[in-house]
Amino acid sequence: MNKLIQGLLFSGTIYDEVAFSRKVKLFFPKAEVIPWMNQTDFFATVMIDGTLNIVLRGTDGTDFKKWTSAWINNFHLSVGSNGIHDGFEESVKRIWVILKSIVMANDYDHLNIFGHSRGGAETPLLGNIIANATNRYVDCYSYGAPPSGNLMWLKTFELTRYKGLINNIYVVNPRDVITVLFRDHLTPKTDGYDVGTRFLLPEDTWQQKLFKCIPGACEHSPREYCDGLKMVFKKNKEAVSQLKAIRKVLVN
Repeated sequence: MNKLIQGLLFSGTIYDEVAFSRKVKLFFPKAEVIPWMNQTDFFATVMIDGTLNIVLRGTDGTDFKKWTSAWINNFHLSVGSNGIHDGFEESVKRIWVILKSIVMANDYDHLNIFGHSRGGAETPLLGNIIANATNRYVDCYSYGAPPSGNLMWLKTFELTRYKGLINNIYVVNPRDVITVLFRDHLTPKTDGYDVGTRFLLPEDTWQQKLFKCIPGACEHSPREYCDGLKMVFKKNKEAVSQLKAIRKVLVN
């Protein structure tokens, strides 16, 4: 399965805490899935054929207490001396405490990190920590994410990428408002920057635009990203078939 598609499957289905493992195994029956949770985050490790995949969930809207705690972190707009959004960095540090022993075990061949929304903003942050801690290459895929830091953070990420230790594919729906948050709105210190390679999804067809008037349609949802990737892979029958199947198991 193409990594862009695989990443959408993981980062889109992780919103369903109860059924995440089952949904992953519909596509990867032999996957070893371990879910983790702390006070504000739900995330998972998925081992498939020697590849360790880490999946970070975006802001959960189903549990009011967790939702409010997570959004407090989201809108903690100050940045540290390293140029990283304080709220996202706090979450990543808590996640790293739990995953450090697994990541440092070196019993995997490759490591991918995937995330949507807030999870996507945290994906390159965690990837940068892991790449420098292990001196091993990390592939990151962010979907519909706000930027995770300012120009100083971008320079830090680029230094790690220059060493050949990391890359981040930043997948963007051109109509997704979340991807433009934290940009050019306060001061140069807090203005956000993308890290990695920006992958812009195509504009909607006129038929899709026709149905955007339906209440509840959300340009930020994993389903919208699934539809965008179907347009990207429209000439690949196998990929389109996979994306259609994935869309059925996405909850938002």
